[in-house]
Amino acid sequence: MTHKLKQDDPDIACAKAILDKGWRQGTIFDPRSIVDNIQLTDGELLILCTQSCTVVSSRFATDPIVEVMVIKPLPKYNPRAFEATGKNQRKLHIEVVGFSQLKCIECDINRRLFLDRHHLLNINPLQEFEIGMEGSAKLAGWLGRSYTRIALPNLLVERVKPELLTLILKCLDEKQTHGQNKGSPIHESVSFIYLDWQPRSDIADLFELKFIFLIAC
Repeated sequence: MTHKLKQDDPDIACAKAILDKGWRQGTIFDPRSIVDNIQLTDGELLILCTQSCTVVSSRFATDPIVEVMVIKPLPKYNPRAFEATGKNQRKLHIEVVGFSQLKCIECDINRRLFLDRHHLLNINPLQEFEIGMEGSAKLAGWLGRSYTRIALPNLLVERVKPELLTLILKCLDEKQTHGQNKGSPIHESVSFIYLDWQPRSDIADLFELKFIFLIAC
């Protein structure tokens, strides 16, 4: 037998209230008035990481919490920075829409926590820190990559760091000499980087490492 939810169901009313307040993935807010056990420094805020469909779901028993992340407002935004292009795995810069003094927010992947979703009923989103649809999509893509990135053997990483990693970063900072992006750093045109290593073990006397860089010319 199909169970039909009544319109006066309290979970439906709460979900509608959350929706009407404008909560969605990428919404920025200050939790201090409601939650007092979150350690934030002056100026720091939170951004909602959970997908919008879950944020406004009426199934509170199934989805009782939302994930949030600490952000720091910044006065400048550099669209060419590693943090702005999503190439920094731990920090992400997103441009703020329609705010004259603070141009950017910095997201910190290592400072995430969970909140009871009911808290959203008693907090109002900060409209002055809108990141728009483009910023929300950027946040979602960056968060997704943090869960799917490859896990290299620790020994391989330690061997790569001293010289090879420095050389790769130096090459990516070189200016392009031709094409539509002539004069810009090479890393700005790198769409994807593929990596393969052999043997597939945590320890080896010698690792074979291969890189493939896909660059838009």
